[in-house]
Amino acid sequence: MTQTGRCMSKPSPVTPPMFEHRFEGYDCIPWSTVQTLRLVDRRFPGLLRGEKTDTIRLNEGDIEPGFLRYESLSQDQHTVVYVTSVERLPLREVAGRTRDDPVQPTPEQMLERMLVYYPDITLDTVVLYVEHLTPQETRRRYPELS
Repeated sequence: MTQTGRCMSKPSPVTPPMFEHRFEGYDCIPWSTVQTLRLVDRRFPGLLRGEKTDTIRLNEGDIEPGFLRYESLSQDQHTVVYVTSVERLPLREVAGRTRDDPVQPTPEQMLERMLVYYPDITLDTVVLYVEHLTPQETRRRYPELS
């Protein structure tokens, strides 16, 4: 291990092409192991403000606790959060847990929103419910990233 600033990290002989550039404040993350999810541009401001702390995904691969890079669909914005929990639940159960809205959506409202992204989804479809820290909480919890 080598020390880079306040960060202890293994030297990486090759940076994967998708992570050729470094992200300010995140030089210590082993980018070859970081998960990435795309997020619609309209949701990105809420994520950056710390209002979005969960996501629902279907058939987009497994997500595990650890660092997660969100990238906007237009690819002009990105941020890193720390995933704290991942559960496989039927969509109907996620409706009462999501924290994106001040008023909890009913299962039917949640289904209506999700059909835009996943046309074949039903209330019984098992989805990944991913909870994560805000970008700000991630930096506070992992000060070596700053």
